[in-house]
Amino acid sequence: MNAKDRPVRGPDGNYGTVDTTCWPSLDEKTEPEVDVHLNDGTHITIPADSLIEQKDGSYYLPLTQKKIDAIPHHPEPEPKADGAWPCREDER
Repeated sequence: MNAKDRPVRGPDGNYGTVDTTCWPSLDEKTEPEVDVHLNDGTHITIPADSLIEQKDGSYYLPLTQKKIDAIPHHPEPEPKADGAWPCREDER
C-alpha cells in the first residue's frame, strides 16, 4: 500500500485498494474503468461508476464477495483494449 492507495470496502468488509495516482477522485476520473488491488494480491477491473466515494476518503463497492469472486482476477492490472494502462507514472 502506498500513500495514494484508498481503501475499497463493500457489504462483506474490506476488499482492497484503488491507486489514485491517475484517478484522484470521482469528480476527476479520467477513465471509465479502474483497477482494484484486492487483499489476496490479485487485481480486478471494474466500472469507475460502481465506486461510491465516502467521506473518509475510502470507496464503497456495492458488490458482495461472491460477485467479486465471479469477476476475472489477474496477477497484475489489466491494460485497456489499446494496450495502454491509464495509471502509469511514465505516461504522465
